[in-house]
Amino acid sequence: IWHGLRIEVAESSAIAVTRPPANPKTDAERVFRRIPAYFQTPLNEALWSDPEFNRWVSARTPAGRWGKPEELVGVALFLASAASDFVNGQVVYVDGGMLASV
Repeated sequence: IWHGLRIEVAESSAIAVTRPPANPKTDAERVFRRIPAYFQTPLNEALWSDPEFNRWVSARTPAGRWGKPEELVGVALFLASAASDFVNGQVVYVDGGMLASV
């Protein structure tokens, strides 16, 4: 439960620092945040190689698996492109449905 609490606090903090600056003085200023969940990377190999933790993540995520780093690319491209010109002050979760299942 403590692990989930840390995630919730981190996400709440990310939202708190995203929304106030989203009231821009010019159209050139846009603020958004991309929040990934559990992604299988070399940096967190100790977590995904632990069978018990791996089962926990897979069971908690509706996608049933860890995310792949390349799955963050589409959101990053969207937010960096003209397709998101009218997007501001938003938080985009890339979490395989984990937040929706809480």
